[in-house]
Amino acid sequence: MNEIIEALQELKKGLQQQLSEDILLKFQQSIDDIRRLNLQERFLTVQDLFPQSNLYTILGDEIQLRKEFKGKKLIISFLRGSWCPFCNVEVNHLIKNYEKIKSRDAEVVLITPQGWKNNKIWSEVTEMPFPIYQDKDNSLAKALGISFALQDYVLPIYKTLGIDLKASNDSDENVLPVPATYIVDETFKIVYHHFDVDYMNRLNIGDVLKNI
Repeated sequence: MNEIIEALQELKKGLQQQLSEDILLKFQQSIDDIRRLNLQERFLTVQDLFPQSNLYTILGDEIQLRKEFKGKKLIISFLRGSWCPFCNVEVNHLIKNYEKIKSRDAEVVLITPQGWKNNKIWSEVTEMPFPIYQDKDNSLAKALGISFALQDYVLPIYKTLGIDLKASNDSDENVLPVPATYIVDETFKIVYHHFDVDYMNRLNIGDVLKNI
């Protein structure tokens, strides 16, 4: 169950070797600044009802989770996009453990602000056995209280690395969700959540399985 922790640590080491100290310091500053926003003071948590919002499938069709998964337990993970290596670690972790999740009569749903066409490519490349939906303009993430605007001092670094959030997300905003995982019951009440403004940290599947 520690496989994701080990994978994340290896990824961190690799980035520390590839990126300059200045870039690494700016990334850490970005995380620290998001932490100072105190998002936990306004995000929805256990016992709250998971909000309604329109999402988009990898074919561009509009859906609502409550209609699509009526009477189903869900593990809902918010990801930044296919360009995020830490998100890809999480996706691979969920794929490897998908049968264990299914055996507990639960379904996995991935949500990202990334455009549905990019999500389609991501889904096909990784062979996701579960759905991924676009949260257009982070509307659902905003309702949950887990969205933030990426700081101006970080945007040039992202573009240098080939990441254009507005283009990737088909949006006029440079807004992202904090990586977060929610477990909702059959009535869409939140029964568990994991939230960490440090996008380099992700939820261990062992904690998920204990709370389904």
